[in-house]
Amino acid sequence: MKKFLFIFLASFLFVSVSQAQKIGYIDSNFILSKMPAYNKVQQEMDKYAGAWQNEIEQLQQQADKLKQEYKAEEVLLTDAMKQKRQAEISKKENELRDYQRKVFGYEGMMFKRRQELMRPIQDEVFVAVEKVSKARGFR
Repeated sequence: MKKFLFIFLASFLFVSVSQAQKIGYIDSNFILSKMPAYNKVQQEMDKYAGAWQNEIEQLQQQADKLKQEYKAEEVLLTDAMKQKRQAEISKKENELRDYQRKVFGYEGMMFKRRQELMRPIQDEVFVAVEKVSKARGFR
């Protein structure tokens, strides 16, 4: 009798738990791609990224120019002048890396700007998903 009661309760709990859960999936990339505001944000981010990339390329060209000038004049320079030039090159390369990290690194300007522009769109999608999930009983 105890065995029968245990099996009955276990199966009842299993059936009730399995029926209580509903899972829904959303394709956020598909949803976002259909939103005009998202496309506008993407274009704006591309514009920012292009401008920042141009600045990085200019810094890279300056560092390359310093290296070329140093190599061309290396034989004519004294040890003190060589060290000074190498320090200038190193400083320019560090400046370049720091700027790259500042712009494109984790929580850099690009990340923060994207987050700032995407927040209203994400909120709009979240509200729509909440409405649909409540209407269809997913909550």
